[in-house]
Amino acid sequence: MLRILMNVSGIILILISVMFLSLNIFDGQTSAKKVLTGGAIFLPIVGVMFLLTWDENIIYIPVVMFAGNLLIRFITSNLKLSSIISTFLTIFFINTMTTAMIAILFSLAKPQQQIIEVSINVLSTSLCILISLSPAAQELRYLIVWTPVSIRRLILAILFCCCTLSILMVNNTLTHHPGGGMRLLKVLLLSLMLLIFIVLPILISYSVTNRSIKRKSEEYEKQLKIQLRQYELLSESSKEIRCIRHDNNNLRIGLIKLIKDGRTDEALKMLEDDNNILSGSLMKYDTGNGIVDALLTEKHIRAEKNRTRIIFEGAVNDDLEPADLCVIFGNTVDNAIEACEKIPDDEEKSVHIRSIKKSGMMVIIVENPVGRKVEIRNGLPLTSKKDKKSHGFGLYSLRKVIKKYDGELDISCTDSEFKICISLLLSADSD
Repeated sequence: MLRILMNVSGIILILISVMFLSLNIFDGQTSAKKVLTGGAIFLPIVGVMFLLTWDENIIYIPVVMFAGNLLIRFITSNLKLSSIISTFLTIFFINTMTTAMIAILFSLAKPQQQIIEVSINVLSTSLCILISLSPAAQELRYLIVWTPVSIRRLILAILFCCCTLSILMVNNTLTHHPGGGMRLLKVLLLSLMLLIFIVLPILISYSVTNRSIKRKSEEYEKQLKIQLRQYELLSESSKEIRCIRHDNNNLRIGLIKLIKDGRTDEALKMLEDDNNILSGSLMKYDTGNGIVDALLTEKHIRAEKNRTRIIFEGAVNDDLEPADLCVIFGNTVDNAIEACEKIPDDEEKSVHIRSIKKSGMMVIIVENPVGRKVEIRNGLPLTSKKDKKSHGFGLYSLRKVIKKYDGELDISCTDSEFKICISLLLSADSD
C-alpha cells in the first residue's frame, strides 16, 4: 500500500513539474477550466488503477504515466505530445537515478530509500517550478530550442540506461547477492554518468553554437539584402529627381504658356501632377539617417497595402552602426506591421515611432494597436505562431544589439496598444 501511494505521489509531482515547464518554457497555453477538467479526469484513472492493481502495483505505473501525459496535452495547447512525454521521462529518469545512486553510495535500507525517493521528487518539483518562473527560463528555452533533436534523443537514451543500471544495482545490493557482474555494472554506470556530466554538455554547447552561428549568418545575409534594397531605393530616387530637374525647364515653359493663354485650370493640374511625381520619388521619411530613411520607406510600402500608416518623429543618431539600425528598426517595425495586419481595415491603424536623444542616451519608442492583449512573460511577449523555434530569434538579435550599447529593453501591452521602448547608451563623442 505504501509503495503504491509513493508511486502515485511521485508521478503526480512529476506531472506538476511538466505542467509548469510546458507553460513557462515551451510557451504552452491553458485555462483554469482545462486544468480543473484534466484534474477531474486524472483522479478517477488513478483510483481505478489503484483498486485493480494494489497487489501488483508495478503494472499501473506506465498506464498512469501515459494517461497523465495525454491529459497535459489536453490541458495545454500549442505543444506536441512527444515534447511533453520527453520532458516527463527526463525528469522521471533523473529522479529515479538520483535516488538509486544515493541508496548505493550510503548503503541505505529500504525504509530510508523510500524517504529519499519522496524527498527527491519534492525537491525536483520545487526546482522545476522555480526555474520555470525565474528569468533563467528564457535561457533554458533557448538552449532546448537550439539543441539538435538527435542530441536530445541521445540524452534521453543515456538517462534511460543509467536509470536501468542504477535500479539493477540497488536491487542487487538490497538482496545481498553481489555477483561478479556488479563491478562491470559499476564501471558501465560511471562511464555513462561521465558521458552525461562531461561529454554531453560540451557536445550540446558545440551544437548550439554552430546552429546559432549559422542562423546569425543567415540573418546577417538577410540584413545585407535589405541594405542593398535600401541603397537601390536611394539610387532610384536620385535618378528620378535628376530626370525631373532635367525636364524642369520644359515644364516651366509649358506653365508660362498656359497661364498667358488664361488656361489656369490646366496649369494647376500640371503643377499637381508634377508634385505627385516628385513626392513619389523622394524618401517618405527624414530621420537624419539615410539607412533608416530607406528602411522605413520600404516598410511603408508593405504597410500601405494593409491600410497602415507609419509615423516617425525625432531623429536617428548617425553613430549607430548600419547593421544595428537594421536590426532595431527592422524587427520592431516588422512586428508592429504584423500586429496591424490582424486588425480589420475599417479600424484606424498606425505604427508610431519616436526617436529621442538626450543626456548621452538614444531612446526609440515603437507603438502599435493590437486586436487583443499580448501576454508578457519574463520581459518578452509570448508568441501565437506555430513555428516556435523560428520565433524569438528577431527579439534575441534585438537584445544582443541593445546589450552591445549597454541599453535596456522594455515591453508593455494593454488591451489595445503594444509598446516597445529601447534605450541605448551613446559614445561620449556623439554628444
